[in-house]
This record gives sequence, structure tokens and C-alpha cells, in this order.
Amino acid sequence: MILRRLRVRRFKGIGNQTFTFSPGLNVIRGPNESGKTTLMEALFAGLLVNPAQPPPDFADLARPWGEPRLGELILEFEADGGAYLLRKDLEAGTALLQRQDRQESVDGAREIQQRVFEWLGLPGEGAFRSTAYVGQRELARVTDERRLIGARLSRVLNGGGTEDVDAALRWLDDRRRALEAAGAKTADREGVAALGARLADINRKEDRTHALWSELRAVGRQLEDLERQLAARTEQLTAAEGRGQLQRRVEAAERELRETRDLLTRYEKHAATLVDLEARLKTFTDQSQAALQAFIQARRTAQGLEQAVVTGRQQLEREEALLEQLGTRHQRSRRGAGIGLVLSGLGGAAAITGLFLLQVRGLFWGWAVVAAGIVLVLLALNQRGRVGQTGHQYRRQEQRVLELRRRVEAAQGQLRDADRELQAKLSFLGADSLDAVERRFSTYMEAVHHQDETRSAMQQLLGGRPRERVLERVRELEAEQAEARAALAEAPEATRAVAASRERLARESQTLQKEAEALRERKSRLTAMLEGQRDRPEQREVIEEQMAALQRQQARAAEALEVLTFTRRMLEEARRQSFFPARELLERRAGEYLRVATRGGYQKVALDERTLAPKVWIEAVRAWKGPAGLSQGTVDQLYLSLRLALLDVICQGRTPPLFLDEPFVHVDPERMNGVLALLAAAARQRQVFLFTAWQRDDLPADQIITLPVRQISA
Repeated sequence: MILRRLRVRRFKGIGNQTFTFSPGLNVIRGPNESGKTTLMEALFAGLLVNPAQPPPDFADLARPWGEPRLGELILEFEADGGAYLLRKDLEAGTALLQRQDRQESVDGAREIQQRVFEWLGLPGEGAFRSTAYVGQRELARVTDERRLIGARLSRVLNGGGTEDVDAALRWLDDRRRALEAAGAKTADREGVAALGARLADINRKEDRTHALWSELRAVGRQLEDLERQLAARTEQLTAAEGRGQLQRRVEAAERELRETRDLLTRYEKHAATLVDLEARLKTFTDQSQAALQAFIQARRTAQGLEQAVVTGRQQLEREEALLEQLGTRHQRSRRGAGIGLVLSGLGGAAAITGLFLLQVRGLFWGWAVVAAGIVLVLLALNQRGRVGQTGHQYRRQEQRVLELRRRVEAAQGQLRDADRELQAKLSFLGADSLDAVERRFSTYMEAVHHQDETRSAMQQLLGGRPRERVLERVRELEAEQAEARAALAEAPEATRAVAASRERLARESQTLQKEAEALRERKSRLTAMLEGQRDRPEQREVIEEQMAALQRQQARAAEALEVLTFTRRMLEEARRQSFFPARELLERRAGEYLRVATRGGYQKVALDERTLAPKVWIEAVRAWKGPAGLSQGTVDQLYLSLRLALLDVICQGRTPPLFLDEPFVHVDPERMNGVLALLAAAARQRQVFLFTAWQRDDLPADQIITLPVRQISA
């Protein structure tokens, strides 16, 4: 897991601040009262605190100075190849986990905590504090949680995948029983009586097929006759439509010819105007035009971005205030959910009591008790509904605030780029001020704008066609008009007579068309029924093939049963031989880390199997010594090495970040060089956060965050 960014709003002494981190060693330094411990606690709360059920006194400890409300924490991180955002509203008691690409979203606090522990590779908060989270003077805390860590080590020692192996063995047993049951069922399938019934069914289907063929041929002959009649009516109607089309062609050609000639007249006027404008624009060189235009465009872009940033910030403040109001409303409704449960219980009890009075005692006023119970139940349901409604409104507003924050940050970056580009273009133009550039650009743009309008008008007039093509179209329209008039004059008298009865022919054609469609639909149904008969080739040979297939199926089931039995035997053997010496690995890793921290002074570490109490091999006296026989600085180095070794072993491939808050108060400058070398080595495998007041300039950090002293008002 890699933490990328943390945004803190109203958490203890931090009002509204965002922190960005690097994957390796991050050093957060500053004097006392600068907020180092507060930032470390904010990181811990953002990862592991459940806002719906926080620890006791958490609200009093996390409440910001001089503020009545709790704040929010937004943590952005990477895990399992994906980028995630984790938001916790401490006042509303809600949490939201979602991928940055919006493909996944989780709002259940318990489920979110489980996902975080899976990414960390640790079983719970106690293991996290004993290994990866070191407060001031808490390096030796690892022994306080020895039971939890001992259980985790015990699981690794006995093979970390035993649960998966047991599940696989159960699946194999279930599969064997299913195959045995299936084999018993198929052994008695398809008797002689069943085969005879299927043969009789085949004969009935053959008779049905012959009947369908006869009906299909009759429908086909009727359809052919209707189609001939319809073709004759269509031919007559086409002749009548042809004369009408000729008349419409003449009218359309005349109308288009008038419009095209008028278009050409207006085009010539615009062409003369364009020649005058091009003469005015020759006073500007090509280079000055491009540079001037680019500068004005850059200034407009910068002004637009500046306005967008101001507007975005104002809108974000309004949306954040609304989110806080909705969070308070949601929290109050959730607190009132218990009232709904009480009302529901009272309503149910009242209804039962009223029914008892009516049925047993025969008291008429029992109806009033029943009605009161129903009213209480309805009030309880209404209270529960309000909880769901406020939760939905809160989540929707939460997504809106997150999206607005991304937009404002992006607009701020664009505004900075636009300002730099504007200054570069002003220097290139060699102008004294923006007013001089604007006057020059105003003169130029007035001519350009008029030129663009004229060209646009000319393009709109011709529709993107060249003028020669429009003139050619005029000649085509004149020829088409003459041709259509000649065709009308040469049309025979019989065609004109048919045109008079065009409506009658259209009605007859529609009637014939409907009858033909009905016959086609009937023919399609008959064809489908025949195809269905062909799609099920239930012949005697097919029945025999089915019997042979059943026999092959039984043989395959027997073979699969044998394979499952062999697989189960091999899996049990593999489980018996899959023990992993986790404690020896832990001792070896701790020794390697201690050798780096002490620069070869101590190289071997041993752990008590039951209590995890560490011992160090002293080569000078050839004996083991515990923490009581060592200096405090060496003890700190020992416990830091043990924590790193525990993270390597119990996390099983996961790399949770390591947090250290002034842990080396007893380490002298000589030992500090070894500790820094150990932290640099650890940062190559996991993300490390060191909170310290050191002012050394030789820290091997990938990123240094310096916190100023906070001013505390009286």
C-alpha cells in the first residue's frame, strides 16, 4: 500500500491542509507544537478509525480547536494495482471508499475496514500498532500485543493456506458424491416402453408433416394469384404517378432556378466587399497577425480560467457547507433510528394487547388499543424511512463535493500555465502595455471579423460549392425544365385518364397488399412448423445414438470419479508436508536488520516461542542477553529491527506503511547513522513516515515536509 495524499479539514490543530507523500522515506519534521503527532494521528484515523463506531473519547480528542463540529479526512492511496480515495466524515459518522476511475464504490464502514486490513496484511488494529505504528517512546510496545502476533505467527507456522486446502477437500468430496448419484440415475434410463412411445411419436410427426406440406402448396398458389393482380394495379398506379412527378419536376425546377439566380446576385456583392477588406489587412505582416492574435487569445483564456477558479471556489464553499448540514442531519436521523425501533416494539405490543382484549375478554374498547398500536408502527416506519432518505442525500452531495474539488484544482493548474504563456507572448510582441496590444488587436480584429463574416456569408450562399458549380447548376435546371415540359406534352391520352382514377387504384392496391401480407404470414408460419419438424431428427438411428451416448457418459463419470479420488489423496499428502518455519525466518530477518542498524555490532537475534521476548547474541562474552542487559539505545535498535521483521513475516507479501513518531530519543549521534541506514533500507521495500524534530541536512529522505510552529492564541 502506498499513501499518496491526505487532506485534513478540522482535525485537532489542523484547519484545512493537504499533504502529499512519496513512495519511499518521508520525513515530517518541525519543532514542538508544529503538529507532527497530529498529522500522524490523522493518517492513522484516515486508515483505521471507524467513524460510525469510533473509540471512546475519540470525538473529544479529534475535535478542532474552537470548532463545535468534527471535520473530515480524505486519503488517496494505491493498493493491488488500483488508485483509491477513502473519505471519512467524522461528524456524520460515515465513510466512503471508491476507485479513482469510479468502477467500484463501498460505503459500509465495517466492509471498508476489512478491505484496509487486507491491503495492510495485518489482522487488526492491535497488530498494526505493535508493528507499523510507533508513537513516542513506544518501540517496545511489540511485546504488549504478543498474544495477537503469536496467533498470527502460529497461523503462518502451520501453513498459511490450510483453510483453502480444507475448502478444496470439501469440494472434492461433494463432487464425488454428485458423480456417484448421477451415475446411479443414468443406469436405469430409457426402458423399452419409453423407446416404443418415442417411435409412435415419430410416426405422428411424419403424418403432421405431410398435412403441412399440402396446406403450404395451396397457400402458395393463392399468394401467386394475388401477387399478379397486385402487379397489374401497381403498374397502372405507377403510370399515373409518373405524370404527377413530371409536373412536380417542372414546378421544382422553376422555383430552384429563381432562387439560384438570386443567390448569384448576392454572392457578387459580397465578393466586391471581400476585395476591399483584403486590401486593408495588407498593412499587417503575417508574423504580427499571428503573434497578436495568439496574445489576445491567451489573455482571454487566462481571464476565463481566473473567473472559473473564483466561481469554482465559491461554489465549492457552498457545496461543502451544504455537505456539513446534510452530515449533521444524517447523524441526527441515525441517532433517532432507535426511537423508531422503540415505537415499533410498543406498537406491536399494543396491537397484540388489543387483540387479546377483543378475543379473550370481549372488551369493545380493545379496538382503540389496536388502532393506537397501528399508529405507533406507522410512526416507526416513517422514522426509519427518514434515515434512508437523509443518507441518500448525504452520499449524493458527498460525490458532488469531491468532483468540485478535482475541477478547482485542475483549473488552478491551467490558470498558472495560462499566465506564463501570456507573459511570454507580451515579451515577444515588444509592447509597452496591454492597452497598446488591445488597440492594435482591435483594429486588426475589426477587419478580420468583417472578412470572416463576408466569407461565411459567401460560403453559406453557395453551400460550400464553387461559383462555377452554381452556374453549371443553373444550366442544368434550364435543361431539366425544358425536358420535363416536353415529356408532359408528349404524354399519351390514356395516361391522363388513368391519373383521374389514381385514388381508386391506390385503395385497390392497399386491399390486395393486406391480403398478400396475411398469406405471406401464414406461409411463414407453415414453413417454420416444417423447419421445426426437420430440426428434431428423432429417427430410430438417433435413439440408438442417444443410448450409446448415455453409456459413454457413464464411462466418463467413472473416470472423473477416479481422478477426483486420486487428486484428494495427493492434496492431503501435500498438506501434511507444507509446514513453514516462520519463527526461524523471523529471527533471521531481525538479525539482518539489527546488523544494519548497529553497523555489524550485533548480528543474531533469538525469540522466545511463547512470549516473543527477544535476546541478542553478545560475541564478546559468548552469551545471549535480553533487553534488561543492554543500553537503551541498543534496545531501541533491537525493537525497530524486530518490528520490521514482523512486518516481513506476518504480512505475507503485503507492505503496509511504517509510521515512526520521535522513536529514537535515546539514540546517540553515532548510533543514529546506523538507524538512518536501516530506515533507508526499509524504505526500498515499503513506505516509511518519520516524524521528528531533527534539523539534520543529511537525512536520506525521498521527501521532507517541514511544518512551521503554530501560533496558539490565548
